[in-house]
Amino acid sequence: MAHGLGNCGKTVVAASVCLDGGCMRLSHCCFLQQKSDIISTGNIKDIIKTSWKEFTAENEKCPERILIYRDGMSDGNFERADGEIANIRSAISEILSDNSATIPITYVICQSQHNIRMVPKDETQGNRRGQTVNVYSGTCLDHTVMEFGALSVTENERNNYDFLLTPQAGIKGTSKPIYFRVRINENSDTLNKQTLEWCTYHMCWKYPTATKAVREVPAVKYAKRLANQVLSGLENFRYGGSTWFGKTFELINPQDADENGEIRPYIRMTTVDGEELRNMFNVVDLPFRHHLAA
Repeated sequence: MAHGLGNCGKTVVAASVCLDGGCMRLSHCCFLQQKSDIISTGNIKDIIKTSWKEFTAENEKCPERILIYRDGMSDGNFERADGEIANIRSAISEILSDNSATIPITYVICQSQHNIRMVPKDETQGNRRGQTVNVYSGTCLDHTVMEFGALSVTENERNNYDFLLTPQAGIKGTSKPIYFRVRINENSDTLNKQTLEWCTYHMCWKYPTATKAVREVPAVKYAKRLANQVLSGLENFRYGGSTWFGKTFELINPQDADENGEIRPYIRMTTVDGEELRNMFNVVDLPFRHHLAA
């Protein structure tokens, strides 16, 4: 997520879905909403439906399990994450046209903005770079930790367990881990705590422009990059819009709420003569599916 400045600013919600087992082929979508840390009902349903469509088109079959890494959520909004999970289930039911249909969901909150650090007990147990000694790449902390502010690691194997992971090898300064908080794990039969930690760590090696593991899961990293790029370009679509190849694109802020009681900005595409072609809620409604992530 990326948030605009001021009370009239918009929130850009971007998502990336892995289309193959190697997590190297990604599809992206991006939606706008009123400024908020919580993804609106309409946007999260559209994200699931768009991602489902792209995954099915690429693999010629429907997904059997869903693993979601949710970035940009603070401690005070954890209970509201249950509403997002309910909206995901609702979107799946609408896709499958069956209210009783369900797919196992694992919902993991990724917190990168915190004050927690992990350091080796002594210099012989760490990775030395110059004067700095950091923990090794892949160091994971998931038990026997005293409470420190917001840090509270629990041992519930199915729901609400946490772990700290430092995928990157520190080069300068103290390495900062990512705080992963598992809100729900319905795939615990195959994706238990250790498997989820290994899966998360190995995905951090899948960022194509880096030769080593990166700090964040690449799907999250790409989504954040996309959201910031869209946010920086929104100004070009205000006040009459922008013309490109004979078509005009304009940011529309509707005054009336939709059926979910939400106000969702969108991009209106018209001809130079003013004929309306379509309204795009997905700002990057382009065929990224056949594009290798790079």
